[in-house]
Amino acid sequence: MKKFAGLGLAILIFIAAVHAYRWPVPEAAVRSGFATHPRQSFLRGLEYDNQGGRVQAVADGELLFYGNATALPGGFPVPDGSLLVVAHRQELLSVYTGLQLTPLEGLDAVIFEGDELGTGEPSSATVLPGFFFYDRQAAQYVNPLALLPLPADNRPPQLRSIQLRSGSLTIPVEQARNIAQGSYAVLIEAVDASPLAANLAPFSIQLLINGNEVQRYQYDAVRVTAAGLELASSPNQQNSPLFSADGRIDLGTYLLASGTNVINLVLRDFNNNRLERSWTITVQ
Repeated sequence: MKKFAGLGLAILIFIAAVHAYRWPVPEAAVRSGFATHPRQSFLRGLEYDNQGGRVQAVADGELLFYGNATALPGGFPVPDGSLLVVAHRQELLSVYTGLQLTPLEGLDAVIFEGDELGTGEPSSATVLPGFFFYDRQAAQYVNPLALLPLPADNRPPQLRSIQLRSGSLTIPVEQARNIAQGSYAVLIEAVDASPLAANLAPFSIQLLINGNEVQRYQYDAVRVTAAGLELASSPNQQNSPLFSADGRIDLGTYLLASGTNVINLVLRDFNNNRLERSWTITVQ
């Protein structure tokens, strides 16, 4: 079961309990994945561009909500102009936004896998349609890539940049040979080199400083709390904003003490492909 290597126990149990799901659109239509930052916020599902093609139910279920307007009575907004929710087994919801929905009279209360729920907006649309899984029992969004079938992939994630930031000072880590002692935020740009799409996040990001794990982001599920977004399997997140203002992944702020400091970064994807990098920094 290589795909789920490193998943938390609760998520493994959850995945084992549910039946297989199908893609709502062809895999090639995916543009951005869970935990990316396409609209200056943490994406809790997938965005896709199927150029106005059919969007299908991912599994059997019951129609729970249908909203095909910009707002509901009372003024409550409808995300991206439309919202359709299907309830499945194990308290799991599949959520579809931004579609030209099939007329309500054309849908039954019982939804079957493969039923057409609507069509995607044309590729010229400013907002792409979205798809989400929501676990009602745990009150969290589940990464769709944990439940949908994935293509074979033997390529490790890619690290595009890693920086240290302190106030207005930003230093690329590969250039940080001698720096002043102090607290620095560790910011990275990283993607999963998956055949699915260019804008997918790695499944997990592990940061070690001087051999000690100081941060681990695991993108299996996320919940919304009063303090902000909380990764379900990342106890060291400590209310990190997850992203910096300029869209980089924010791994937290750490004191780099005088002497030699070694920074290690480990990236993994859902197929357990792994990239590990290391840097040695002298702090004055």
